[in-house]
Amino acid sequence: MKITKIPIQNLIHHPNNAKVHTNYNIQVIMNSMKEFGQYRPLVVQESTMYVLVGNGALDAAIKLKKSELDCFLIDVNELEAEALLVADNKISQLSEWDYDKLHDVISEFDCELDDWKDFGLNQQFMKNVFTDLPTSSKEKKKIELKEKSIPIYICPCCGEKCTMEDIKNECD
Repeated sequence: MKITKIPIQNLIHHPNNAKVHTNYNIQVIMNSMKEFGQYRPLVVQESTMYVLVGNGALDAAIKLKKSELDCFLIDVNELEAEALLVADNKISQLSEWDYDKLHDVISEFDCELDDWKDFGLNQQFMKNVFTDLPTSSKEKKKIELKEKSIPIYICPCCGEKCTMEDIKNECD
């Protein structure tokens, strides 16, 4: 695959993209683009110019008035394009944080914890990273959530496995 610069006006959001990017999410992507540039190319269906991976980055680039983005053009049919669109969005939600490693990495920087909020690491999330909960307490929470017969979500605020009720009650 070859990375190609594509004018933004030629890129199209896939009409069947079920992933919703909130204003907050777009703002965090914009902050990242301002700080680090575009460090990951979009994946675009060559025949339609539909963005399959990177719709949030496209929204952020539009707001930042960028003229072009780095893209991988791929030759897939519509069914393969939609499968990739769904799979990529779901796969990104399945990862979890290793809080010990994250704590070590963030601690290396000479900055305040609040400095990370522009990149989606809000106060509640950072509190979790820097709270010394014994592993047994973390494991206990995971087991309790698993035993409940209600859906479990990865909380966008703290990154932990939570019920929707926990997310609504505890996140700012």
